[in-house]
Amino acid sequence: MLIELEGLYDIPDAWEDITLNQFIKINEVSLKAPKEDATEEEKIDFYLDYLEALGLPKDELKKVKLHTDKEDELGLINLFNHCWQFTQMPIDNTFEGFESFILDNTIYLFNQDSLDLTGGVKPMANYTYEEYKEANSILTSMTKIGEGKLENLALLCAVFFRPAQKHWWNFLTKPLIEEYDETKVMDRAELFKKKLTMDRVWSAYFFLLKQMIGLEEGTLDYLLKEAEKNLDSVRLRGNY
Repeated sequence: MLIELEGLYDIPDAWEDITLNQFIKINEVSLKAPKEDATEEEKIDFYLDYLEALGLPKDELKKVKLHTDKEDELGLINLFNHCWQFTQMPIDNTFEGFESFILDNTIYLFNQDSLDLTGGVKPMANYTYEEYKEANSILTSMTKIGEGKLENLALLCAVFFRPAQKHWWNFLTKPLIEEYDETKVMDRAELFKKKLTMDRVWSAYFFLLKQMIGLEEGTLDYLLKEAEKNLDSVRLRGNY
C-alpha cells in the first residue's frame, strides 16, 4: 500500500511485501510493547518505533493525526494496527509448499535427499559427514525459531535451498542442486535475510515441517507451537 506523509512510502499489505530483515526488526521492536496500563504517550511512542522499523520516518509520522474519519486517510493508530498483523504467526494452510524459487535470476532448489536422512527414509551410511551435520542443522534452526530467534529462519532456508548447478545440460534434464558447502551457508542466509520475502520464507518453513515425516508427531507439534507462542505472546500484552 502506498501512503503519503511528506514523501511517498510503501507499507506492507501482505507477507509478500515484507522481507525477512524487516520481519526480524519489527519483531525485535514488538518485544518492547507497552502493557495495558501504560500511558497513552508510552503507547504512541511505541507505535512510532514500530512503524519506523518498517522504514517510515519518525519525524514525518509525528505530524500524522492520531485519528481521522476520512476514508482516504489513515490515522497513526490505524496505520499501526494495519502493520501490527505482521508480528503474528501465519496460518500454515494459507501457504503452498514448493520445491524451488527464483531470486536474483538464480534458481534455488530444495535438497530433498538430505532431508530424507532426518526423516529416516534412507540409511545414514549413504550420507557424508557434512550431510549428517546438515540434517542436524535444520533441527537446531527450527528449535531456535521456536525460542524466538527469528534470524534462524534465514539459516533454515539457506541449509535446504541451494542454487541449481549451472551447466548446459540442465536445459535438457532436471536441474541438479549445488553440492553442500557449509562455507556458503551463512552468505546465502544473509542474502535471504535481505531479499527473500516472508511469503517465501513461511512457505519454506511450513513445507519443511511437513516434509520431516520421520520425526515423531509430538516433536513437530512442539516446534510449531513454540514458534506460535513466541510470535503471538507480544500480541497478548495489550489490545492496540
